[in-house]
Amino acid sequence: KKERMKFQVNLLIDPDLITVLSILISVFVFIEPILTIIAVLILDILNGAIARARKITSHRGVVLDMYTDRVSEFIIFGFFALKNPFMLLFPVINTLLNFLVLARFRIRTHKLYILPLRHALLVYLVYEKFFSLI
Repeated sequence: KKERMKFQVNLLIDPDLITVLSILISVFVFIEPILTIIAVLILDILNGAIARARKITSHRGVVLDMYTDRVSEFIIFGFFALKNPFMLLFPVINTLLNFLVLARFRIRTHKLYILPLRHALLVYLVYEKFFSLI
């Protein structure tokens, strides 16, 4: 009989703390946009992964993650809105989508329908920095 070794996560880090930390990191978009967005996305992945690994997922954690993601988007897109105010339209749309999901599903599902704004912005910025001829 083969025994499976389980990977145990004994991290003392609270996933909600990581979630809130992503807002603080978002402010660094004013210094280095690409690295900031990468860091925020990594933190967004980590908070959920740690919560699931420690089996401490909760409705409150889902809602906190959703709201901090929107705040992070407003900070990041707000930086770009200094040059082009149209950029603020994207986080506004995402926030409205979140409110519709909350109103319709009351967060009974973990399938939240949002636009991957930070991901798309990261792809655009990397393209502009490394592949653009401009």
